[in-house]
Amino acid sequence: MNYENLSPLLQDTAGRYPEIPPVLLLKIDAILRGVRASERAEALAKGNGFIWETVNGDKRKYYVDGVIFPDGLSLEKPKFPGETSQHRDKAIFSPGTVSYLIDEIDGQFWLTDDGKPIERLFFSPIPQFFGKKTSRGTPMENIAESLPSSCLSLVPYGYCYFWNEKIPCKYCNLIGDLITGIKSSQTDETLQEITETVTEALKEEGRWQIFRLHAGSDPRGGVAYDKETEEYIKVLGAVEKAFGSKDFNGRFVGSALNKDQWKRTKEAGNSAVEPHIEVWDKRLFDIICPGKAKWNGYDYWLQSALDAVDVFGRGNVCSQVVGGIELAKPYGFGTIDEALDSTLAGVEFFAERGVTMSFNVLRVRNPSVFYKEGQAPPSVEYYARLATGMHKIRKKHRIPVGFNDYRRCSAHPDTILSRLDYPQATL
Repeated sequence: MNYENLSPLLQDTAGRYPEIPPVLLLKIDAILRGVRASERAEALAKGNGFIWETVNGDKRKYYVDGVIFPDGLSLEKPKFPGETSQHRDKAIFSPGTVSYLIDEIDGQFWLTDDGKPIERLFFSPIPQFFGKKTSRGTPMENIAESLPSSCLSLVPYGYCYFWNEKIPCKYCNLIGDLITGIKSSQTDETLQEITETVTEALKEEGRWQIFRLHAGSDPRGGVAYDKETEEYIKVLGAVEKAFGSKDFNGRFVGSALNKDQWKRTKEAGNSAVEPHIEVWDKRLFDIICPGKAKWNGYDYWLQSALDAVDVFGRGNVCSQVVGGIELAKPYGFGTIDEALDSTLAGVEFFAERGVTMSFNVLRVRNPSVFYKEGQAPPSVEYYARLATGMHKIRKKHRIPVGFNDYRRCSAHPDTILSRLDYPQATL
């Protein structure tokens, strides 16, 4: 890394938090400021097959498997000049900043700031199952996706019920990207396509380290979230056919289920779960997550994570907070210290009970309620303090990050600090 080319803000933050690798601060700051690519970088990526392009009418979208720092960390997907405008273009970034630029320098990809090269980047190759079709003629890239790093992901259904009720989580911007349709249940035909796609993906040996299921919340059913549970179990069955075993390192990112529902997903092959509380403070939970508050409420979502430990075991359950939403105006905390004290109390509570807790960086994007409210993300220093606080608590309680480490999940920056705990080899 060309440390001297970091912004004065990042250099100052790195100096005050020497326990955090500067590349982690750079990753977080890139989310807060945004990342775009130059025409030269786009041409280099296309020429080397690192971009998968789709065209739907006048909409041109690029898929990039991953943009990786030399140490394995992933960078936010950039906006390419050849892409048609999408909802992600409408975003609120750190005030007074401009986006980082991925540029081509001497035939290599570099992350630059104000024209100065900071760190070399690498693009992951597009998965080999992209461009192939199922027996029904559906492009396999429409069935499964690859996420940095080495994660094969499926979406069991295409919507979030909280959006249907007009009570989405206020930070949620997925409606224009992931939660796009009304498809609410799998059929025998679509399950067969999942089996075919996963079977094809597995031919790329060594590519995948974890398998993920992820969708919006669906509280329908005789018991709340039964419908969601049933859809996940269907998909797990289709995946089992591809693997030939239930032992496929499955990871479930979904709603808070009750203990019986957790057991049913485990019997179907699930091995780790993430029922996200999103914000620790109960008052803010009710305000920021009105759908979750309506459908069983704060105490239920908290208890769900504890019940999951009984089913899946210590360290196989993660609850996430969206770092920064507890500072949202006018209902959030008034100071960073108050916000951190609240969140870290939650991290301690969960760690004592076998639940890993991590954070996601707040992205204020259209069509979220936060975007309409004009909320701004917090500073990079806030995330530095949150990351170190979470890491110290996990280390204190010897609670692993496990399936959320940097090689299997790129969404949680704080978990990268777990690498600092590994024994150092003696040469």
